[in-house]
Amino acid sequence: GINAEYGDIWSIACTIIELLTGSPPYWSLGTSVALFKMVNDPHPPTPQGISPELEDFLTISFQKDFKSRPSASMLGKHPWILLHSGKPKQLEELHNSLRAVSYTHLTLPTI
Repeated sequence: GINAEYGDIWSIACTIIELLTGSPPYWSLGTSVALFKMVNDPHPPTPQGISPELEDFLTISFQKDFKSRPSASMLGKHPWILLHSGKPKQLEELHNSLRAVSYTHLTLPTI
């Protein structure tokens, strides 16, 4: 459903942080502290030294209210993606093929 798509947006941002740092957000804190911070922080901390475009991409992807998060289609047009893609047509085709995947089997908890 729609909630799964927006949960996927959050997950993509977490994956980007993990790719850049070697660990997912809050990894070193332990489960209880990590859960507390996820609820109380406006968003997970972003890595030092990233570009303003990536900072914006991550920040908007981590919006707590899933209805405020951009869709995959919107993120595909984000300046950080376009800056590094060099091939907007192929990205659009990939996005369209990914939209065909059903997310109905995924259920996300309400935060």
